[in-house]
Amino acid sequence: MLTIYGDYRALKPENELPRLFSQKAYAGVRELRIVPVVYFEALALAAFFPILWRRSESGMMELVALRSIGLTAPPLAEVALPLILRSYPMRKYVGRAEFVPCMDLTPAD
Repeated sequence: MLTIYGDYRALKPENELPRLFSQKAYAGVRELRIVPVVYFEALALAAFFPILWRRSESGMMELVALRSIGLTAPPLAEVALPLILRSYPMRKYVGRAEFVPCMDLTPAD
């Protein structure tokens, strides 16, 4: 499971929306070294990162991009971000069948 989401909450019309920043402003996005990717983005990302199959904790095989073997991923253009990181800090609420948009409220740097 992707671990960059720390404090995500459902977005509700009655609540004030927090300010959004560029994905590069969030430490979780910058520091994530192994990122799950989907098939249709793999070819484009292969120009920037090795694309690998790995076995997840549940035993299933997953396609991932290896962004770095060091402590942080190198700074790259927005086009080199995997889709799951481009959508950060937004996500779908986990555990419900219907779509409930959520946002990670972890502050940017």
